[in-house]
Amino acid sequence: MNEWDRLAGAPLAPFVGPFPHRPFLEVCAAHDGGDVHVVADGSNAAALVVAGAAVRFVGAAHLTDYHSPLGTDTGDLVAMMATEFGGLRFELDSLPQEAARPLAASFEAEGRSTILEADEPCRVLQLGGADPQGWESLLRSKDRHEVRRKRRRYEAARGAPEVAAGSEHFDAFVALHRSAVGEKGDFMTDQMEAFFADLVRLPAARLDVLHRDGDVEAATLGFEDDDGYYLYNSAYDASLADLSPGIILTDHLIARAARMGRGRFDFLKGTESYKRRLGAVERPLYRLVVAA
Repeated sequence: MNEWDRLAGAPLAPFVGPFPHRPFLEVCAAHDGGDVHVVADGSNAAALVVAGAAVRFVGAAHLTDYHSPLGTDTGDLVAMMATEFGGLRFELDSLPQEAARPLAASFEAEGRSTILEADEPCRVLQLGGADPQGWESLLRSKDRHEVRRKRRRYEAARGAPEVAAGSEHFDAFVALHRSAVGEKGDFMTDQMEAFFADLVRLPAARLDVLHRDGDVEAATLGFEDDDGYYLYNSAYDASLADLSPGIILTDHLIARAARMGRGRFDFLKGTESYKRRLGAVERPLYRLVVAA
């Protein structure tokens, strides 16, 4: 059996998108390097990598928004992890509470000292009760009027938004990143482009673009499952900043998620203020450090 075949169960933490599953983690492992260990006992499993004197989840924290073991029996899984990596400490990031606390308790039952600390949170918009034709009714009055104002301003200048989806827009997505100034422009190195090129091929991935007359004005790479949509990365044409093309595309994606009956629109990690203005609330994440 291929070691990756052991990652077949459901995540311990709910609403974590593609991140704990084999396809996403295989892409991470292919680009991160390191010796991957899949520790598994039936449906209980975790993909781990040794980095220096510490054991971490496969998937770097700045590229993997949620980590969670698979299965529900953290006791057996942690016992196997402790045996396989006996002399090493564990540094397990990006854990929702539903995974962090059972893991911490299981390590403590093994006699290991643990520290559970706050990690960078995600931001989530709950779509329950949203009107698919006017999802912004979920927002505070001021933010609702701002979304509508941005729509009117864009449509007055550019006409009705035109949105398309498909991996054929990948080059435009990369180009928008590289045209940005500062850290965002520097982010899309050749190595990062190769990573994203593999991500966009995953079954759960969606690449959406806002376009006009063949020119892409904004682009998003996200993931979709039965629970919701996960906005992983985005870029827009800075020369059109006054028309808020990124918000216009995000508005379209939220409305689409509402129409499809998705329960949540997850903006994932990051403290950008637009997430709060679009109704997202903080979902805490934790980092679990386990002494050797």
